[in-house]
Amino acid sequence: MWHMGLRLPWTWRLGPSNSSERDHVKEMLEQEGFPKNALFCGDAGFVGYPLWSAIVAIPGANFLVRVGANVNLLSEQADVKKKGDGIVLCWPKGQMDSGAPPLRLRLVHVKVGKTKMWMLTSVLAPTRLGKKQIIRFYKMRWGIEVEFRGLKQTIDRHKLRSRNSDRLLVELDWSIRGMAYAELLALREKIPSTK
Repeated sequence: MWHMGLRLPWTWRLGPSNSSERDHVKEMLEQEGFPKNALFCGDAGFVGYPLWSAIVAIPGANFLVRVGANVNLLSEQADVKKKGDGIVLCWPKGQMDSGAPPLRLRLVHVKVGKTKMWMLTSVLAPTRLGKKQIIRFYKMRWGIEVEFRGLKQTIDRHKLRSRNSDRLLVELDWSIRGMAYAELLALREKIPSTK
């Protein structure tokens, strides 16, 4: 996870190449602390009732995620696609059968650059999270991709040196820590001195 305001890594998990990023996020949500009123922003891979339920279970937390055809939503209105933005429900059949309540969410159609996309958020009131803010936050989310590029190119970790899987994870963990520390020092230099 990456703090968009600070532009620094917040927390992370490491695993084999076939591990689930969503499961890593759910683990972080259960084990880590987050700022009050956190807004978790994600791209199209971070979808699904279990993940979204875990986020909204954190007091004051909400999410904003890009969605596509991989997400099925129910509408409180006749037809979301014709009607446009509005309140929708995420309530998969398995959750219905188990008696779990639906997630009431807001679907918003935005244009980021030249690309039109659908964004889904647990913030129901447009006055609390408007389209301009959604676009701004989605653009800020791109910083995590730059962070990955920095790890691979600037820190030269596109290929790890360790030959043992346990050491490889330690090498990667310390590489991320080292990069975060260097970025923290750079951020500190930008703060004006009050002496």
